[in-house]
Amino acid sequence: MEGSNEDKQVIPAKYSDEIDSIFEEDKSALEKMKKGLKAESMKESIKEIPDELNEKIVSGFSEFIQNLIKVTLSSILKALFLNG
Repeated sequence: MEGSNEDKQVIPAKYSDEIDSIFEEDKSALEKMKKGLKAESMKESIKEIPDELNEKIVSGFSEFIQNLIKVTLSSILKALFLNG
């Protein structure tokens, strides 16, 4: 996955600790996900994703994404109302 998105092919440092704790029980799954981010194509990336993840990881990652969306949306709305 070459090109301008190269900087997005890693987990941002500000989320690293939280992601590490979500994958605490299955570090190999996290390593596969990281390898998938750096794959040369989407097809190769998908091959790296683990076939299964335990429920705790799925639940933790889902909660992480939902919270991230809330924070991002809140920031956007504040910017619109404060600057608009």
